[in-house]
Amino acid sequence: MPKRDMLGSISRALVGVSEEYHGLLLDILNKLQGRDHVNFYDNLKQFVRDWKAPVHFARDGAVIYLDTVFTTSVNETTGSFDYTTAEAAFRKYFSPKFAEYGIIFSGIAEYSSMTVRKLIQDGTFLDFIGNTAAVLEERRVLGAQFLDFCMQEQKWNIGGAKSTGVFVLTRGDEPVSDDLSNVYVAMVNGSKTNSRADIFPISDPRIVKEKSRIKLCYVIDDPDN
Repeated sequence: MPKRDMLGSISRALVGVSEEYHGLLLDILNKLQGRDHVNFYDNLKQFVRDWKAPVHFARDGAVIYLDTVFTTSVNETTGSFDYTTAEAAFRKYFSPKFAEYGIIFSGIAEYSSMTVRKLIQDGTFLDFIGNTAAVLEERRVLGAQFLDFCMQEQKWNIGGAKSTGVFVLTRGDEPVSDDLSNVYVAMVNGSKTNSRADIFPISDPRIVKEKSRIKLCYVIDDPDN
């Protein structure tokens, strides 16, 4: 397409772009004419080529709430973690409810992997973390794995301070009970120097009934469970 025709097409396309994206578009244009424009162009081109819109609905009409972001490693845990470790890991706040609910951090697990899944469709927490023993058992991680993952801040804080990591834990690292009475939902957010961890029983009304108000939520599970 001739250069003049291309500029005309760009101008017409801009008319349909929401005003809230104009700042980002300007930033992209500036980078395309900046000192490192070749490298930026190559990376942007690769991203656009590989990006696929998430599919929100399965073929049977069921809503898909989560989309896989990446799978990463979790270190071997040797039973050396305790509540002192946890309190030191979360600089801003570590809920005393972890102890009240019987969450332990001394579990032993081999070097393994965890999958990080991003929330792509609004719903209650039970909608996207699961509401059956079978699904929650797949999502469950050991308290020690949860703590190790969170101490590796670059892995869970991928969305910045406004993101939230959601983990399924059980009392004493037990398998998920059929009545879900030993299941808890841990929520982690903030940065390495300003992080906090809260925990709620899965029966808590905030988990069961309320729509998630979290804009950027990452559910972490163990794909080997």
